Parts: sequence; C-alpha cells; structure tokens
Amino acid sequence: MEELTKEELWNLATTLNKVDGLSPSLYLEKLIKENLEDKVSLEEIIKKLKEHYKNEKRDN
Repeated sequence: MEELTKEELWNLATTLNKVDGLSPSLYLEKLIKENLEDKVSLEEIIKKLKEHYKNEKRDN
C-alpha cells in the first residue's frame, strides 16, 4: 500500500470534516501550514489545540 504524504493526510482529514459540514479554524489551518513546513510536530499541534480551546472555553 502506498504511503501518503503529510499534505495528503491533512487534505484527507479536512475533506472528511467538510463532508460533515465542518471546516478547519483559521488557527488549525495555520498549524497545518507550520506542520507541512516542519516547524511544528503533530504532537505540538495536539498540545497547542488543546490549550487554545481550553483557553477559549474559559474565556466564554
């Protein structure tokens, strides 16, 4: 089986969300771009998203 690139995997993930009527936030899009440029790892993205939404929930 052919391995997918990071870009293909991100495209697959965001496309599957669009099928459900969801779209990535601008913040996630920024993190995806940074991941594709090897500036942040997937683990860092998960950590940053958890912190971002924890803070957002607290602010509301």
